[in-house]
Order: sequence, then C-alpha cells, then structure tokens
Amino acid sequence: MARKVSLIFGFISVVGFLWILLVFSSLQIFTRTNHDDDILDSLIHPTRVYVKNVYGKEVHTFYIDKREHDVLVFVQIPFTGAEDLSTVLQNGLIYGKCRSCKGQKDCPCYIYSRESVLFSSIKHPWPCGKYPGLRTLVECISGSRNLGIRRKPLSKMRYLYMTLLRYPAHHFYHEWNEVKKHGWPKWSQVPSDKLNHASRECRAMSKGKDVSFKHFTGCPQNPAINRQTQMLANMSLDECLSTTKMSERQCYDKMLSSAKDALKHMAFFGITEYSYMTQVLFEETFKLKVVGKYVLPPHMHKHMNSSDISREEFEAISTLNKYDFLLYDHALELFFERYDTLVTYRVTES
Repeated sequence: MARKVSLIFGFISVVGFLWILLVFSSLQIFTRTNHDDDILDSLIHPTRVYVKNVYGKEVHTFYIDKREHDVLVFVQIPFTGAEDLSTVLQNGLIYGKCRSCKGQKDCPCYIYSRESVLFSSIKHPWPCGKYPGLRTLVECISGSRNLGIRRKPLSKMRYLYMTLLRYPAHHFYHEWNEVKKHGWPKWSQVPSDKLNHASRECRAMSKGKDVSFKHFTGCPQNPAINRQTQMLANMSLDECLSTTKMSERQCYDKMLSSAKDALKHMAFFGITEYSYMTQVLFEETFKLKVVGKYVLPPHMHKHMNSSDISREEFEAISTLNKYDFLLYDHALELFFERYDTLVTYRVTES
C-alpha cells in the first residue's frame, strides 16, 4: 500500500514539475521587449516552410496569417516598376483556394493592402520618407506607430520584406531621362549642405531640367549610381567612408556583399524584365492569388530597348554602375533557382 502511495505521489510530482516548466517557458516567450530584434527577425528568420531546391539548396515559402499578424513590406526601388506592381497588389490578394469567392464582388478571402502591405510609395505620405532603403525601412517600422495598418503587439507581428530589381543599364538610363524631362527630384538630390562642395556637374543638375547625360554621369555624388545596391545595403557609401578607413572600392565591395545577403534572406524579390514570372513566383511564395495581372506599362517598355543606348553611353553606365550589374547577375541566378524550385520543378513532378 505504501509503495502505491509513493508511486502516486512521485507521478504527481513529475507532472507538476513539467507543468511549472511549461508555464515558465510561456512567460519567457510573451515577455520579449526587444522590439528591434522582433523587426529584424522578420527579415532574417521569419517562420517559413522549407522546400528542397533542385540544386540541393533550400527555398522557402510562407503561409500568410489571416489574423493580420503578417505584413508584406515592399522596398520600392524607383524606376524599377515597383509602383506598378504595388498598384496590382493594392487591387487585392486572395488566400489560396477560396470557393466562397465565386460570383462575389466583396470576397471574404481578400487581403486588403491597407492592412497587409506596407508600400514605400511617394503617392502615399507616411513617416518612412520617399523611397527609403531597406535599413531605413526596418528602423522606421521599428520606431513608428503611424504606418496605416492595424498593428498587433510587436512580439506577434511578422514582417515579410520584398523588392523588385531591374537591369542596371535600363534602370540608370530611365532615371536620366526622367531627370532630363522633369528635373532632379528632391528625394534624390544631393543634400543642400553638401551641394556647395559637390562637383560642377552636380551643381548644374540641381538648377533645373534638360540635364545632359554628361552632367548626369559626371556627378560623383549622384544617388542614381549603383542605386539598387545602395538601397539594399546595410550602410551608405558616405557612412562607410566616414566611419572606416576603407577606400571607395572597398566600401562598395562591402555594400555589395550586404545587398546580396539581404536578397538571400528576403521573403521575396522579383525581376522587372520577367514580370509574368515575378507574379507567379510571388503567388507561389506566399500562397496567395493576385486578383490583377502585373504587366509593365508603355513608359517602362520605352526604356527597355538597349538599341536606344549608344555604345559610349553603355560603357559609361556599366563603369559607373559596376556593383549594380554584379548584384543583378547574382539576383538573376537566385531568382531562377527559386522559380525552378517552386514552379517549374513542381509542374514537372505533377
């Protein structure tokens, strides 16, 4: 009898101990207060589903939470077609297979962009500035409460970052044509406190329209140079030069490495030249259906013809934007790997 009582008390003690451990672990999870870590984790270590890559690597997909815990954050690089893609996403997204959507205008499966997508667009004023880079956007989301979405406690939010890249020659040439036609936009200009010490070409650009290609490429401080690398890097060129003893080439090498790493850990990125594949890969990555169709508008096609760029202009662009070309080559390889794994390989298997 005494032995049975002893066994019963022993069992109760073990169960009680396990219960205390469970409660303690739960308290640790829900008392996290480091908001910056929560935001950065959404880029580097978001919850994901791994898919075996046909090349032996791992590609991940994400299941968007319908309870508004997940937010897509679009890092919009100007003159890549990001505004057009964001317009398509604003028209509505549908969660996977939803039979109740048939014949209904207001589908209960829609994700409305105001609540589930953060657009860094100049069309929608918000606290993060016009066309913020990745690092600026992460820091802004961490500290701002005026983002236009219904936010849950930060410990329960998951931010999934995405962006769009474009062939650097067309990207740079397009931006020059826009500056030539409309003038240097304020969000892209050299800061006024640095303009007095800038080159003659930079000062000429700030005076108005009809900016020549020579002036545009002759301004060393022109933010359009390697813009895509700079917007995805974890530091700016000025910051690197002023805080380290590195040369400009060494700083760009470091920025390129961090931009490549950002692409690797981003939930999704697309390529402007492959608009159809970009939409398909987006849908496969997030298990969402885009209501509209992502098609590049005429003004984008106008600046996608390499024959419009002379040999001398192309050489100047490729020399200035060396790091954007290296980033784009890396992005293409990664993009096609993800597409083959999530789309092509699955279709072949089925």
